[in-house]
Amino acid sequence: MKRLINIVIVLFAWPVWALDTTEEYSHGFSDFEAYSFKNSTENAITLVAGYGHSSWVNPSLVFHNHAEASLGNFSHVYSNMVDIDLLAATSLNSEANHFSLGTEVTYPSVKFNPYLKGSLDFEGEEPLGTGVMGLSWNANSHIEMLTEISFDLSRGKRQHVAVGLNFKQSQSIELISEVGHSYEDEGAFASLGLIWTRN
Repeated sequence: MKRLINIVIVLFAWPVWALDTTEEYSHGFSDFEAYSFKNSTENAITLVAGYGHSSWVNPSLVFHNHAEASLGNFSHVYSNMVDIDLLAATSLNSEANHFSLGTEVTYPSVKFNPYLKGSLDFEGEEPLGTGVMGLSWNANSHIEMLTEISFDLSRGKRQHVAVGLNFKQSQSIELISEVGHSYEDEGAFASLGLIWTRN
């Protein structure tokens, strides 16, 4: 499970640690996020700071448990019938060179928003592929519900299933939460996050 957590942190170094989809940062230092994660064996704290420059350049710095750090970038490359985002991240202080590439494809609508995520994590001799299928729906202007399932594409196994409930407290503050089941360690997990954005 620890390896899975580290992969998720490094790969999804954008609003991540509880169920959510990606969004561009406003110009400048406009995003700060804090997450707490708990399962049967560990507690983890993750902090994210993001800077918005353009649709292609949205770097973020991630700190995990005040020891591990990674640098990522989010690019919004296409918007029409679907939104396509590209993501890249690399570890800054890991003993092993850790580099990740990912994409998110979202079908935006007023109520229901299906999405797909794919990623390749490069560490060691062979990359690890991960796929995610999810659905978010807006109950109203303040409440968003999400559900998703992830797969280890390299081994053809399920990784986790989860549901989330996100509350938009204001234009700048969002609380996001997640509970789920990990198939890798056969246990439950939960996370709670706070996202502040400058609009």
